[in-house]
Amino acid sequence: MADVIDTSTGTSTSSINGSSKTNRGTAIVKKSGELDQNSFLRILVAQMSNQDPTKPKDPSETISQLAQFTSLEQLTNLNTNLSFSGATGLIGKTVLLNGTDEKGNANMGNVVGITKNGNNLNVTIQMYSEGKPKVDANGKAVLKDFDYKDVVEVAGSLIPTTTT
Repeated sequence: MADVIDTSTGTSTSSINGSSKTNRGTAIVKKSGELDQNSFLRILVAQMSNQDPTKPKDPSETISQLAQFTSLEQLTNLNTNLSFSGATGLIGKTVLLNGTDEKGNANMGNVVGITKNGNNLNVTIQMYSEGKPKVDANGKAVLKDFDYKDVVEVAGSLIPTTTT
């Protein structure tokens, strides 16, 4: 663990395995390295609670940061809605996905549904192998959920869907 002191502000942070934490142990950046809305608010609250009482922060700067937060939140919501709209456009289309099946063939099939869980989008795929629909022991089509981000190519509706 290495302590790093910011000479401009006098605050110290600790680095453990590359993740920075404040001297109180609060993580600054998520493992993925991305800042989200909660991280932004934590930083703003930390700034406000640790400011020098003899030199209070300019209120216009705080208002500017809150405006940035509001913009970030609106852009995040817009991105989620656009992603959902794009995903629903895949229903009935044949898609190629990251990864392979148990036989080493590329994951592919027809999109039969979209589900949204928080900010995560999943596509339900009627699976195909070697150009034929996969079926289970009961003769029903094999359906599998994938993260929307796993879709790498859209081929149209080349493979006919089977009803279950």
